[in-house]
Amino acid sequence: ANSSIKLSWRKVQGVSGYQVVVYKGNKVAKKLDVSAKATSITIKKLSQNTTYRFKIRGYKVVNGKRYYAIYSNTSVASTKAKATKVSLATLTKKVMVSWKKIGGAKGYEIVMSTKMTSGFKKVATITATSTKHTIKSLKSGSTYYFKVRSYKIVEGKKIYSDYSKVKSIKVK
Repeated sequence: ANSSIKLSWRKVQGVSGYQVVVYKGNKVAKKLDVSAKATSITIKKLSQNTTYRFKIRGYKVVNGKRYYAIYSNTSVASTKAKATKVSLATLTKKVMVSWKKIGGAKGYEIVMSTKMTSGFKKVATITATSTKHTIKSLKSGSTYYFKVRSYKIVEGKKIYSDYSKVKSIKVK
């Protein structure tokens, strides 16, 4: 999500609870205590478009003192970027799609449809060095609908932003 991340884990028998540590960069952003019955937590109020690292460990309370297990392996997750703003310009049988740059994006995907709410298909993947792309060979007099989303790569996986608002244009 844009400002939250959900973590899940397997239940450990005999623990009194879990401690979840959230890292932003190399600094601890949050330490959270979680019930022994829990097997997941949604961490809210995180920064958009930010990569976080997480560790979790169980603990047992004996005579009022906590004894911690070793930390889990580090997990990495990222919040999504906000949606970009898109503008369109028409040329003869072409549409120039442009958008506002999103910090940290590795690229952008453009989808297009001839319907406002369905039928969208990817028509281009653009590197982050560009903020515009021309879609060619369109039908004059037809209306086309466009959306754009950014992505970044975290641990080898693409993390997508939400799509921009749908924009439409009638082609010259």
